[in-house]
Amino acid sequence: MDSLKQLDSLIGAIDEVLSGSSISLHESMLEEIRQALARIQRQVNEAAQAELIQSLIQKMDEQQQIVLSMLEIPLRSLFRLTQDERLPDHQKARLLIQIGKSHDILAQWDVAQDCFLKALDYCQQNSVERAEALMRLGHIKSKRQKYKEAEELYRKSIQLYSRLARQDMVVNIQICMGHNAFERSRYDEAQSWYEEALRTAIPNGLEEGIAQAHLALGVLATAMGEFEKALEHYDFCLASYEKLGDQHGLAATYHNLGMLQVDMGKWAQAGESYQRCLEYAERVGDIELIGLVNLNRTELAFKISDYTLAEACCKQALNSFAQIGGKPRVAEAYKFYGVIYQHKGEWDKAEKAFERSIQMFADLEQRLNLAEARYTYGLMLLEKGDLENARKQLEEALRLFESLKAKNDAENVRRTLMEKLYRRRPSLPKIKYIKRVKR
Repeated sequence: MDSLKQLDSLIGAIDEVLSGSSISLHESMLEEIRQALARIQRQVNEAAQAELIQSLIQKMDEQQQIVLSMLEIPLRSLFRLTQDERLPDHQKARLLIQIGKSHDILAQWDVAQDCFLKALDYCQQNSVERAEALMRLGHIKSKRQKYKEAEELYRKSIQLYSRLARQDMVVNIQICMGHNAFERSRYDEAQSWYEEALRTAIPNGLEEGIAQAHLALGVLATAMGEFEKALEHYDFCLASYEKLGDQHGLAATYHNLGMLQVDMGKWAQAGESYQRCLEYAERVGDIELIGLVNLNRTELAFKISDYTLAEACCKQALNSFAQIGGKPRVAEAYKFYGVIYQHKGEWDKAEKAFERSIQMFADLEQRLNLAEARYTYGLMLLEKGDLENARKQLEEALRLFESLKAKNDAENVRRTLMEKLYRRRPSLPKIKYIKRVKR
């Protein structure tokens, strides 16, 4: 949830929360946010039309600061409204959750967390607001790789949603629990949660939840190399989402199916799946998914050694991310550009792209992506012949992978250190890619 479109939808939610109150001051604040978002959108669109990638990248960084500066004052004013004694406690809780979601979109996780924690002070013990605040806090902890704390919050939220007979939300959080285990390569645990989600969804007739669980199981099967099983899950998802008329679900399934087909070496089929994903993503206006599938089309272009296509796809992805300010995706695109410049032998540009990617992942506290970026950068430095700096990047990547208990990744880095560094036989790096659409 990091697009301007989603921020705009939150304005309506905040307005709805306050519509029954005696406070009219919020209307001017909401209008101020609307105007700020409109100005941001115009400026970002201008940046997206830039022909030079470096100019576009710089513009995106500038837009992120513009977003923060423009929204800081009205969001702070809305927060002060929650201290107004005329506002009932349940409305304060709902308003704080909406404000927290806004800061979450802007990647201001400390502020978002404070809002969700404050919301708990105003929530009744057995209320939907309390269940959502706990869930949102779990999301924040998960993004920061504090998985145990996230699990504790998720479990509390599940218990409360169960008492409230909100089985749809129980399924959603069960899948989130599975994602947490998946991120730590705990595949058996992830599978248990996804199957638990199915056991909850099926008897309650939650067709969307059933499809989401199968989508997650497909991703898991892909990671475990069980390609035929993954295909079965994706076939189920395509039929389910077609029946539901869920175009976003179809887009997400085709996206993951394309990545599976790349792993299977079925280049033509992967290209067709990515094209179908783009068609559905464009229909529903999911700019982030459009950018993400273009990043993965970049991977496909690498596989067939078409670096001209790779650069074109990466540029299209950046054009999409310029509109939503999605820093994690932008950081991923920087990494891809590092490989593109590496192939061209433009070492200075490659180093700048890799270093920018690494800095952004570090700022976002995304340790797994940071480790992968350092590993890819280290391989580039090996090819360049800069052995000392290559060793530093690879050793840091190894330390990160080990701390995350990513055994397979850690073993790949060790093997590289032994075989590539000491024997000086570097090769073009294999890039790791996101294996699922984020929740």
